[in-house]
Amino acid sequence: MLGRSFTPFPRPVDDGTLTTSGAYGLARHPIYTALILFAAGWAILWQSIAGALCAVILFAFFDLKSRREEAWLEEKYAGYPAYRARVKRFLPWIY
Repeated sequence: MLGRSFTPFPRPVDDGTLTTSGAYGLARHPIYTALILFAAGWAILWQSIAGALCAVILFAFFDLKSRREEAWLEEKYAGYPAYRARVKRFLPWIY
């Protein structure tokens, strides 16, 4: 899906392209969403307060990280502001 644009680092790669289709058409950060939902599901499955706290911390971390990344994406891609206005950060139609 991301191909050569995929990187573990927050800055977009120099020769990358903006991906807005597939999972990225539903959420701007679908990988972060999956990790947060996995952590929340794990906490529910094990009925763990500590697990729920970890899920909340994970959400806060990815929320802050995604805000920094989006500033870089907006600098690099002229179409990013329109994409951001159209697609929610983590949960489609919600947040």
